[in-house]
Amino acid sequence: MSALRLLAGVTAATLAIVAAPACNWKPATSLVKVASIEPHSGVAGVATTILITGAGFDASASVTIGGKIANVVVVNDRTIQGVTPISVQGTVDVVVTNPDGGRGTLYNGFTFISQAR
Repeated sequence: MSALRLLAGVTAATLAIVAAPACNWKPATSLVKVASIEPHSGVAGVATTILITGAGFDASASVTIGGKIANVVVVNDRTIQGVTPISVQGTVDVVVTNPDGGRGTLYNGFTFISQAR
């Protein structure tokens, strides 16, 4: 410890833990951002083809729209294509979740509109 001067309350053991190399460290969850969904709306009761853009999408990411699982394919870490689940009228959140639990939400991102009669 000749080269280190310990601060009050910091023990040599604590310093050893802090100074230990963290070569295998990974964040607990990935950072996921949902920037947009196109189109922004679709007809209630009908599956709509969608394109989601953002960042941090894992190849095995899943998507929920209004809490229902959407059928999707991750194109790359910034793009997801798929179709909406069948749903009732209303505005809902779009959530992309990576396998490690990281998730991004586009609040009120999609609106299911009533069918024209």
